[in-house]
Amino acid sequence: MNCQQYLFKLTSGQLQDAPASERMQAALHRLVCRHCRDFTHNDAMLDQALGAWRARLQEAPPAAPPDGDAAPPAASPRSSASP
Repeated sequence: MNCQQYLFKLTSGQLQDAPASERMQAALHRLVCRHCRDFTHNDAMLDQALGAWRARLQEAPPAAPPDGDAAPPAASPRSSASP
């Protein structure tokens, strides 16, 4: 298995449903290829971050509609002295 095949199977989800022999080939490739090992680690971290973000979005209450009657913020006083 080369890097391109490994990354395609990993990112497309085919590696999870692959036969044991193919998963073993992927594990051996990951063992000898530092780049694919790093990619796998980063991919897992990204999955965790996205999962946490999705969970946070589901917990957040719906945003209140904007209030059209709210007054604009007060302007700061400026000096009207001319030079």
